[in-house]
Amino acid sequence: LLLLLCFVVRTAWSGISGVASRKCSRNSINLGKLIDTLLTDYDVHLLPEAEGVNVTIELHVQGVSGISEITGDFSLDVMYSEIWQDPRLAFKHLNVCATNITLKSDFRKRIWTPDTCIINSKSSSIHSSPSENTFVILYENGLVWSNFR
Repeated sequence: LLLLLCFVVRTAWSGISGVASRKCSRNSINLGKLIDTLLTDYDVHLLPEAEGVNVTIELHVQGVSGISEITGDFSLDVMYSEIWQDPRLAFKHLNVCATNITLKSDFRKRIWTPDTCIINSKSSSIHSSPSENTFVILYENGLVWSNFR
């Protein structure tokens, strides 16, 4: 019974994490080499596709504060995501164990990113306590998911 419970919990946990993996071989590429391979000849100034890029935006309100009825101002705490496809970052054809990888925010500086803005916003900032609350998930098909808080 305990063995069955451990199996169920492990299976449920792996489903929650969203990270699938493959059987690894001795010749599997490590993360550092994967990033170097993907970014060889990568031009951050070029669009991923010549025709343009569809960017999906997700905005989840986590809190509302500082409401002023006089000025109509308010503050929002949000989780903001940008999702787009960049075929140049696909790694399914490489010998990698993972189907997706999570990277620190500084990876954004090394790839093309959309220049989105929130119209009519007086100000906005990325939460940084104790460090910047952003990360990037790169999927094997070249899907990029960038998250901000």
